Amino acid sequence: MARVTARLDDRGQLLLVGAIGIAVLLVVLAVVLNTAIYTEAIATDSATANEERSVVAYEDGAERAIAGIILSTNRGSDGTVTEDELETNLREDVEQWSDLSDRHRATDGASGTLSVDEVTYGTRILQDETQREFTDGDGTADWTVAENVSRVTEFRMTITAERLQDLGNESFSVRVEDGDGSVRELDVYANEDDEVTVDTGTDTCSSPGETVTIDLVSGTVDGTPCAGLSVTDDLEPSSDIDYRNADTVEGEYALTVDGGAETTVDAGGTESPRAVPAIDGAKATLTYHSSTLSYESELRIRPGETDG
Repeated sequence: MARVTARLDDRGQLLLVGAIGIAVLLVVLAVVLNTAIYTEAIATDSATANEERSVVAYEDGAERAIAGIILSTNRGSDGTVTEDELETNLREDVEQWSDLSDRHRATDGASGTLSVDEVTYGTRILQDETQREFTDGDGTADWTVAENVSRVTEFRMTITAERLQDLGNESFSVRVEDGDGSVRELDVYANEDDEVTVDTGTDTCSSPGETVTIDLVSGTVDGTPCAGLSVTDDLEPSSDIDYRNADTVEGEYALTVDGGAETTVDAGGTESPRAVPAIDGAKATLTYHSSTLSYESELRIRPGETDG
């Protein structure tokens, strides 16, 4: 009987060891499976996050592209093209950008489209005679260039230094009266070194060139930032833009305002200054598709509101 008992004890121990081994194996398998599932989830989340970042970058690039194309299209508006022709040019250039962008995206297995749905128009007030004073069509030196303005998408002046140098301390002023009655003003004159100088009230910026370009939207003098120069930022509705002492300065300028603004400048023709058609903004549809993500967005773009 003693021998039988020993054999039963041995079998029991073997069963116990086997059960423990199976339990350990199951635990190891569970750990391996959980690790694999976690790794796959992390990889999936990472891929999704990367694709979402790609969509954000695509949308941002599209907004900048349309804003830039609008500005470029308007700069070609000199009175010889109609609103319909401007819109056609915009649509064609946006379509070309969309096609080029889509070819680049195809390498990642994705596709996208960008198309213009609607265009709104404004007015571009233009002077393109380099030796003409900034007076109105009748030669008046103090005058309102545009009134009831809500938005300015372009305001560039290229000034001839020689005219300012001959006049000494006399200065030309751009005056913006907001719809709430507040006034922003900047002065342009030649300093003691005969450099074209802009006094914004916040900063004084000079450039030694024979001609100097002042951009009141980007806030630069010959490409260099100048604090306080963007006097048309965040306009209140029904703002007015005036020139003062406009007979003290010569050169070219272009001012693009929204469609609700008014001007006394004659439309069309070739004489300066003149009012010509311009695009104020556009509405567009953007799509993005891949094996894991589909996205569609409606964009509303106006230059100056988008860093283009």
